[in-house]
Amino acid sequence: MVTRERLFRDPVAYFLALAFTDNAIKGVSSIEQLWSIEPRRGQKSFQFEWNADKLDVPVFRVTTVTGPTSASWTCSSMFHYLDIVTRTAGYKPGSITIHTIRRGAANLIDKLATSAERNQLLGWASSDIYGRHYISRVSGVDAQAAFLNETPRTSHIELLRSAGRVQNPGIPQRMSAKAADDFMKTSEMKATSGKLEELAINPTNVEKDKKRRVWNDRGRLRREALSRYQAQWLEDDYILTVSQQEKEMVTTDYSMKTSPTPGEHEFNLLRPFIPERSRIADLADTVLPCYSSNQQSAIKDLISLCSKRDHRVFYRPGEIPVAGRCPVDDCQVDVEVYVFHPFSINY
Repeated sequence: MVTRERLFRDPVAYFLALAFTDNAIKGVSSIEQLWSIEPRRGQKSFQFEWNADKLDVPVFRVTTVTGPTSASWTCSSMFHYLDIVTRTAGYKPGSITIHTIRRGAANLIDKLATSAERNQLLGWASSDIYGRHYISRVSGVDAQAAFLNETPRTSHIELLRSAGRVQNPGIPQRMSAKAADDFMKTSEMKATSGKLEELAINPTNVEKDKKRRVWNDRGRLRREALSRYQAQWLEDDYILTVSQQEKEMVTTDYSMKTSPTPGEHEFNLLRPFIPERSRIADLADTVLPCYSSNQQSAIKDLISLCSKRDHRVFYRPGEIPVAGRCPVDDCQVDVEVYVFHPFSINY
């Protein structure tokens, strides 16, 4: 793993942020200290060590609204986060899986490495695995060019092999107001609302567990409804694209229903409350030379985001509670009372 100049492609920056958040590097407590260390004379490199109490700590851990837990990611955790990323990027629901990424990497690595190196990199015990499960169904050979003794062209092959062919940046990330209202009126959602009202009358620990399960059911129903809504949007978009309407009408309609950057409006609203994310967004696609002040600043912001232990409320600079109370001298209200609780129906 080597650092890259563009932040969003730099795995080192993100792993360093996780390492410093966990205080995992032996004897090193800051990014400035890390980059100030040089090998002694006669040494070609210096190998850092992990703190002994961190050797068995998972790198990727389940995270809740109050911060990371000690449990490692489960398969469902990984699929959940991947689904969020791919949906936001505009891919068709379910079109990108972990194996989609591994398969794409395997086909690219196969051009550059020996079979032994490929097997080692991908953790395979046998080369047969590649031929049976990972080789692309689209041949990488321009057979027509070979037959005609011409220079092969592979741009069309790379496109057919890539995930980009199923990407549509305009796919909506939420239902329209009408669709959302219709969804809330369905019998399934009405039933869950009724259960929550019944459980709110007697808030015992047992009832809280039941309420959590009901909220999970509501979340599942909402995701399923969004998937159906997106599938219908893709169908309508396809019909619109291939229809024989006037070009001007098609262009106007299409521009009205697409959103090139899903979530941009909400993100801009949150920028003042999460300055670290705002700065990272500004630097994500810029060139950050290794060891530069901008790269250090970006890693510090990543560490800050990883270190936050409560993501239920975002405070503006200077308004963070002191000892759990409002920082205004003549107020001092216990702010925990006003924190949104995800299993409450009164929000």
